[in-house]
Amino acid sequence: MKEQSQKTETRQIEKELKLKINKSLSVQICRDLSAFFMVGFTVASVAQAGISGDVRIDDDNHLYVLDTSVTVSNAYQLSLSGATVGWDYEDGKLYITTGGSITTSEGMSVGENNSYGAVSVDGEDSELNIGDNLYMENADLNITNGGTLTTNTANIGGEDGISYAAVFGTGSTWNNNEEIEVGSSGRGELDILDDGYVSADMIVLASEAGGSGELCIEDGGTLESSIGLIGFYDDTYGVAYVGGFGSTWTTGSLYLGGYTGTIDGTDIDYRASGNLTIANGGMVTTKELYLYEDSNLTIDVGTENTKSTLDGGAIDNEGTIRLTAGASTEAGNYSPISYNSISGDGTVKALGGTWDEEEQTFTASEQTIASIAEGETSATVSNLDLSMGQRLLITDENSDTSVGAAFVASDTPTEISFTAEVVTDDTLISLLADRLDDDADIHSIWSLSAENYDDEVYLSLYAGDEDVKEWNLWYYTESGWTELSEYSDDFIDMSYDGTYLSATVSSLGIYAVVGKTSTVPVPGAAWLLGSGLLGLAGLRRRKQ
Repeated sequence: MKEQSQKTETRQIEKELKLKINKSLSVQICRDLSAFFMVGFTVASVAQAGISGDVRIDDDNHLYVLDTSVTVSNAYQLSLSGATVGWDYEDGKLYITTGGSITTSEGMSVGENNSYGAVSVDGEDSELNIGDNLYMENADLNITNGGTLTTNTANIGGEDGISYAAVFGTGSTWNNNEEIEVGSSGRGELDILDDGYVSADMIVLASEAGGSGELCIEDGGTLESSIGLIGFYDDTYGVAYVGGFGSTWTTGSLYLGGYTGTIDGTDIDYRASGNLTIANGGMVTTKELYLYEDSNLTIDVGTENTKSTLDGGAIDNEGTIRLTAGASTEAGNYSPISYNSISGDGTVKALGGTWDEEEQTFTASEQTIASIAEGETSATVSNLDLSMGQRLLITDENSDTSVGAAFVASDTPTEISFTAEVVTDDTLISLLADRLDDDADIHSIWSLSAENYDDEVYLSLYAGDEDVKEWNLWYYTESGWTELSEYSDDFIDMSYDGTYLSATVSSLGIYAVVGKTSTVPVPGAAWLLGSGLLGLAGLRRRKQ
């Protein structure tokens, strides 16, 4: 009992550390996965016979990977009834590489019941074919370098667990026949990166009570689905990001922040929190889009070379749609959103320009330019008429950093003033430094204020640095420094375009840009240690 208690404490520490690691948004907004792949796997140990490790297959042809690792390689083919990778305080890792393949007639569970599990499918012709449900509780899944995963259904983040799945690289593919739950009653994240591809009939973020789900499609990643739900069950939270040229999500129907309808003969009326951000040339296409109360859709219109778009078909908007122009956006006309019809009592808000609903055109205004002179710490832009222009950029000549601000237009002449001050207060700097990891550096701290303006602001803070792996935005209140992450109460959206870190904020104040020079991987010990849905097409299938 004492050993189990110690293992339980270890699991809790690992879960909290993983949560801390992945609460912040990286340079690519999705996790920087370069430090995550193949942790704990030793390719040199691959056996020539094609299968190595402590291979335990019972009389029912079920594979158990417990307190060990198993590698299937060299075109070796393994057919099973099912598989368990990590279970009941015994961790496991399964690695499929160099054309190896595993096929199960039933399901696979990974990291279940106070354990941790890791599965990797790496390389062209490497395959994992799961006949029923893939259930991940405390687990990591990587499909890389052309590997292929096939499943019937999947749960990423079951019970109170934390699980991550990544499909990364050209040819890397996950084909799912029915639904993928990302964050059922736990926390789940699905990243589709660098030309990776995922298809599923249904994608559900935050599907059960206590769940939270994240979806990130970036750098040419592709997701195809019939139905997408970002935040489904009552009082849950779902967040999705589609960013980078060639990154696409094509879905028949898309729901943000809940669901109203009939499922298996039962009337459903759920309300959740759902956020979707499209930026840096990302594209979302759907035939029908539903935004419920407390849901947010942000489209950073991008630049002439990286235009972000949503083809919404028929839109029912009860939430908030934001069209934003960051500091990198050139002045001019953009078409960030198109639709056949739009209805509902929600808001369409333009920050940094104006929106012509009839023409479906966003016009990004020119930027008013100002600078902080050498030897000074602040500059003020006065008499900015929001009926004429809605953007400004202030550059600090002492540090070559800058801050941009985009405002909501006024129908009548309305002059505001905006002040940007570089914070040099040692106490504030020390308080923030004490909160950061050793590999994190404070790049700038700004105190921002405006007079005669009390609406939202789309901030763009200079953050360009090729050596930085991860950017974070922090803000200061009387209670101290807080990281603006996707799980903050104040979070609306965030994007990074290679130069500026941008986010919509409800109020101005003191904001800091923090860069990390390395990404902390999932703890090495995690790899090395040994229905609320009322049907929904069988969404809660968990075990084999």
